[in-house]
Amino acid sequence: MAPRPKRPWTGPSREIVALGIAALAITHHVHRAWSDGGNVFVLHDLHDFNRFSSRGDDMAWMNKSRSLLGFDIMPGIMPLARTGSPRSHFDWAAPQPGVIAQPGATGFMADPLGFVVDPMRRGLLYAQDEWGLRTDLYEALVLQAATDTLAGARSTVGVSRLNLRSDLLVFRDPGVGMGRLTFQIRSNATMPGGASMSASVGAASALDEVQSTFDNQLVRLAWSQSFFNDRWMVSIGKLNPSDYVADNIFANDESRQFLAQPFDGNSTWPVTFQDKCEGVGTIAIPTDWLFLSGYAVSAAGVNDAWLDLSLGDGYAVAGEVGLLAEFDGRPCRVSWAWCGTDANATSVEQGVDGAWGTCQAVTAQMLPLPQMGAWFQWSQADADVASGATHELALGLTIDDCFERRGDGFGLAIARTEPVGTDVQTQWLTEAYYRFQVNGSLQLTLDAQLLAPSASELVDDPVLVGGVRAVWRF
Repeated sequence: MAPRPKRPWTGPSREIVALGIAALAITHHVHRAWSDGGNVFVLHDLHDFNRFSSRGDDMAWMNKSRSLLGFDIMPGIMPLARTGSPRSHFDWAAPQPGVIAQPGATGFMADPLGFVVDPMRRGLLYAQDEWGLRTDLYEALVLQAATDTLAGARSTVGVSRLNLRSDLLVFRDPGVGMGRLTFQIRSNATMPGGASMSASVGAASALDEVQSTFDNQLVRLAWSQSFFNDRWMVSIGKLNPSDYVADNIFANDESRQFLAQPFDGNSTWPVTFQDKCEGVGTIAIPTDWLFLSGYAVSAAGVNDAWLDLSLGDGYAVAGEVGLLAEFDGRPCRVSWAWCGTDANATSVEQGVDGAWGTCQAVTAQMLPLPQMGAWFQWSQADADVASGATHELALGLTIDDCFERRGDGFGLAIARTEPVGTDVQTQWLTEAYYRFQVNGSLQLTLDAQLLAPSASELVDDPVLVGGVRAVWRF
């Protein structure tokens, strides 16, 4: 085949276990609210447990392991229903310069909107102390620009998200477990409407996981309850399936970590993994070195921004088995996951069952240093059910509190993606970001993504996508 003419660039038992591999997921064919924004509290809990917990303590080990797996029992929070424990004496006059999840991250300057933020944050903290209601409230804005695009496509895209997540700790039974009600809702916008950076540059993966096609969406509405001294948890309701299988705590939060789909999930697993679905999810740590997890969900909710209890349009079942180990007092894991489904993007859009297909994933994570997460992901899916690719491999580093600056963060990752289709090529994507904690409320992140090459041959290589991300968090 003759070479195509080049177009000019357009501007803008706790033995040490070694590393492994992994996979999460998110869809390319149907652009939705793929990712979930992670659980910012769980990652900070992990770092705190590693920082303050002693080695050789079984309870400390369980706390670290649960946090690494995203098994959230809301540690340190008193439940709504409690007896024998006096209510806290909340100090309304105490300043609250840092966010609820990380109060020590106050940045390098005072918050000019502190006179507005402080009272709101105090109110949220009062609800947490008095009623067990933990809240993550933030506004995110992402602006991206590409050096080259498909003919006629936009080279700049803007995305915004307003997110509210509340977890109500209803009860805690010491030695048994806890009960939690989770509610999460979002309002989303894309500027201009319908624009997509991944479509503009011919990428096989979403390049901005903050983006959603739903103007407003119920992200989660679920009851979770743990048993056997918080070793087994079951959730039922509208779920994010990736909370339970192939979760990567070092890359699953697009508001603070990586923006691109191969890192914040993956590009292979089906729509029932990529989006929010009604069903049941579970995770268990039966021994100190073994964990099991899984879900069974309906595909009916994939196209519904709210609740769809018809339980039709296909289904998916998934399970994961993993090993836990200790590295210098810090937890690490390696796991294998499998999913079977009869739903894909086409079958869900048309409201019919699709062809049966399976997928699998391997995930590995460790903390070589106290604030550094190293991870490796691999995922595969049958072409009939794959989202945007049949195979994907990714690895990276995530560092929190860089240079001893609380709230700052750095990430670097690379992924190889084999897209679905015939007129495409293997895609290589590298992403790097640095997150600045400007003040107690604002984080500003500079992000660079390099496609070399993109999945499409119609864009010049390499394609550089630069991004700026601003997140205001209470």
